[in-house]
Amino acid sequence: MSGVSHVVFAETAPTARAYLAAFRQCLRSGIPWRSVVNALRSHTNTLWDRLPWEEKRRFSRHLQRRWDIVRHRMAPALGEQLDVEIRSGTLTTLKGRVEHVSAVADRVQIEIQGSNGLSSLTVAHAVNCTGPSRDYRAVGSALLTGLLEQGIVRQTALGGWVCNSDGALQDRTGNWSTTLYALGPMRWGTLFETTAIPEIRQQAAELAHILAEQVAGLGVRFEASSGTE
Repeated sequence: MSGVSHVVFAETAPTARAYLAAFRQCLRSGIPWRSVVNALRSHTNTLWDRLPWEEKRRFSRHLQRRWDIVRHRMAPALGEQLDVEIRSGTLTTLKGRVEHVSAVADRVQIEIQGSNGLSSLTVAHAVNCTGPSRDYRAVGSALLTGLLEQGIVRQTALGGWVCNSDGALQDRTGNWSTTLYALGPMRWGTLFETTAIPEIRQQAAELAHILAEQVAGLGVRFEASSGTE
């Protein structure tokens, strides 16, 4: 996979189009697409950081969904089971964009924009599996809205909090907090690869070390309790 790193880091301009072209070049050279995706995992945050904000917006608008599909793949066993269900007719898939969801009596009506226009589907239950919104202004959380309105935190242009490499949050005046930190998906926008367990585990370990140093600097000591009064 050293070829992947060479193409991306040594020759690729920091644009969404150039990244896509480099990815396709790896495929044309005979590297399986799964191997390319896996090899890029440890480099995606560096690649993301190289992009200007306009290119980050362009990537999010045109390539984000395609990347998510190849990056977050289902287990082979699950894929095989879904194929069985589709062939047997117990599962039907529809391709399109959900335009509107509404309650109709005890059912759920979903309007879907597909290649053949707008269609309507009425079902007993609808489950949103697209993940949480990255725009914290729109999620309806009193906590998140309050933090933003009071200027305690800032949101990036793509969602997620503005934070430094340690995860410390930045307020509206540009100061970094010493008490508020973000982990995982809340770092989206600042980071690109920040939703999977390996990355979150690493962030948590690094943050624990930072907090331990802060506590040590305050001269605070902790002693194990015997559990008796």
